[in-house]
Formats: sequence, structure tokens, C-alpha cells
Amino acid sequence: MKLDENTLIKLPDYEHEFITIEGKSYFCKRAIDEGLELVGNRLANKMGILCSKDYLVKTPDGLFYLSYNFNNDAKFISAAKLGIKLSNLYSAWDRLENLYPTEVEKLMQQLVKVFLFDIFLMYGDRHLGNYGILENINQRDIAILDNDLIFSDTEYVRLKPKYNAEDKLRTYSNTGVSHKKSSFSILHNMENLEYFIATTSKEFYPIIKEFYNVLTPDLIYEVIKQIEHEENIKFYELEYMMMLYNENYKGITNLLKMRGIINGERIFKDK
Repeated sequence: MKLDENTLIKLPDYEHEFITIEGKSYFCKRAIDEGLELVGNRLANKMGILCSKDYLVKTPDGLFYLSYNFNNDAKFISAAKLGIKLSNLYSAWDRLENLYPTEVEKLMQQLVKVFLFDIFLMYGDRHLGNYGILENINQRDIAILDNDLIFSDTEYVRLKPKYNAEDKLRTYSNTGVSHKKSSFSILHNMENLEYFIATTSKEFYPIIKEFYNVLTPDLIYEVIKQIEHEENIKFYELEYMMMLYNENYKGITNLLKMRGIINGERIFKDK
């Protein structure tokens, strides 16, 4: 996105506010992650998840995002405004079934994709304000925004696969993820993913397998390098981010093998 000098100078004044540019509304926020939101968006798009279009803008005061407002062309209703009270799949299911009984199956398949995206990408900020329903004419779809907090080693997935955060399986598989070496987020990822696999319908297994087959460490690295090249930026924490992703993917690999979702032919190995 090319902006005139005057707009670039005043952009920081609109931090956490909407700004109108050429008749369209954009949400402005500082890019404290230096571009990771673009990585998250591209990976979400690869998995068929509808997400906001964000532009990385260099100003005299640093990097900023301009996020294209869903409401420019359609109507976005956040999960909170839909009346979803708790950040879990079952609370969302109950509410969506009440609001959209003929579309709930499609919408829940889309929301499960969001849950899996957060698990794989170690995204820790899926609160009730940054996902919801996008209504466009007679079509409704789950849409997400604000995907910058990927590869988090401190925040765990907030969109839970259970009614009560205290619900647990009697036993969990040994995924090879070390409690001493792995981050807080990875350990919680393994617990939440296994709970989902153990308690959900097998109809979701092909979606899980699709995420596993597509979001390989090689693909993640490739997309990150693409964004670096396109935006002329540098992710200085790339090595650490890939270390986290490799560990997370390794745990997912072992879990899916033990649960019979993959056969082990593509088992991830450290290089």
C-alpha cells in the first residue's frame, strides 16, 4: 500500500483507531511483531480460513498495520456480539445452532479450522473479539482477524475444545514433548489437541490430517521468507520461531500417530 507523506506522518495518531483512506476504513495498530501478522494471514488463507487483509506500512515512527475493515464490503459480527459467552467450541456451537440452525454444521467446520490453526501456529490471542461471523448478502462464514501472536512460547490457545477448562482426559499420550524443554504453550497445545481428538466426531479427522500435511515446517519457513522478501523486512527471531514450531509439530506428529490419524510414513524427524 502506497501512502502520501502526510498520511504516513499522521498515521501514528490513529493507533488503535479506524482511519479512512480513499473512501475505505482501516484499523491502525503498531506492528510490534514486525510483520508476523502477514505470515499468519497467509497461512490462514492456505487453510481456507477467511481472514482480514492487512498492510504493513513503514512510517517515520516505525512499522504499522492497516487492517482492511470487514464492514467496508460486508457485515462482521464478533463472537462476543453474537452472544457467545465462553471461549470454547461447545459454547460457540450452542449459540450458532440457535442463531443459524441451517448453517451451523458448515460454520462449526470453519471454526474447528480456526481452532486447529491456533494449535499448529501456537496462537494465543483468539478472544471473543477477533473471530466471528462475516455476513455478505445471503452468505455467512467464520472470519478471523488480529493474527500477529503466532509462535507464542508464553500464551496458550484460548479457544478451548471443552466446556470447562478443568475438564481432562483420564490419561494423555506420551508425545515426546519434554516438560523441561518445551514451552508452556506447546504443553497446553498437546493437551487441548488430544482432548479434542478423544472427544470429537471422527468426521473432523480428515481436517486435522489436512492441517498436518499442509503446515509442515518447510512450508512455514517458506512463507516467512516470502513475507521477508515481499515486504523488505527481517524476522530476527526466525531461528527461535522455527525451533518452537518444529517442537510443536513434532509433538503433533507423535500424537496423531498414536491416535491413528496418520500412519507414520511422514513422521517428522529432526534435521
